[in-house]
Amino acid sequence: MKASAAVKRYFQITREPLFAFVVTSPLLLLYNLSYIFRTSSVRNGVDFLTRILFQYTNYSVFLMVNAALLLASIAAGIHLKKQGKLSLILWGLVTIEGLIYGLLLGKTVLAIMSHVHLLGTNPQEKMSVAVKIMMAAGAGYNEEMVFRLVPLGLALKFLPKLLPGKDFHQFGYLVLIVIIESVLFSVAHFIGVEEFSSMAFWYRFFSAILFSILLLTRGFTSAAYAHFLYDVIVMLR
Repeated sequence: MKASAAVKRYFQITREPLFAFVVTSPLLLLYNLSYIFRTSSVRNGVDFLTRILFQYTNYSVFLMVNAALLLASIAAGIHLKKQGKLSLILWGLVTIEGLIYGLLLGKTVLAIMSHVHLLGTNPQEKMSVAVKIMMAAGAGYNEEMVFRLVPLGLALKFLPKLLPGKDFHQFGYLVLIVIIESVLFSVAHFIGVEEFSSMAFWYRFFSAILFSILLLTRGFTSAAYAHFLYDVIVMLR
């Protein structure tokens, strides 16, 4: 296979939904380890599934759901491998790609905010490094799912039907949706969690814009891993 064809195939496969499900499952499972081993009671703000599970069921059901997730991701992985769409090399490359984006985004956003004197002291939760990494994994998965994948996925699906043949208008509405979801993403962090500060609002807003661009161009896998490392950088700064 020619190099150009291999690169094209890589970019195509790594954007597919089933591939994303398999490769991002470790992030969700890593996040849930903090609850499985009861290392922290802190949960991600948009982790609706855990809230529902514990409101209507119990800890045993939570464990079974995670076991089912693990088995489903393994089964999906076997299916993709048989189709030639999953290998350790592919998995490693797309993970490294996402982590590189996260490193660049994290350093860039923090540098910009520092340059414009909006990067003040932001008290962090009293959590161990391991728990912070688990929380970052949950943010990478849950927040990219709720704030980026769902609204932008719906926009990409329905805008062409609502505005057929009007590419400029479709793009304009997509930009508006990106801005709205970025504002909501930033504001959501202050609801019952922390006091509002312009520093925190703006660096989350700008980072959300960048994550949206990343998801639209490279898919959920890269965005989730980038968000994961971005949060690790921010939480451990």
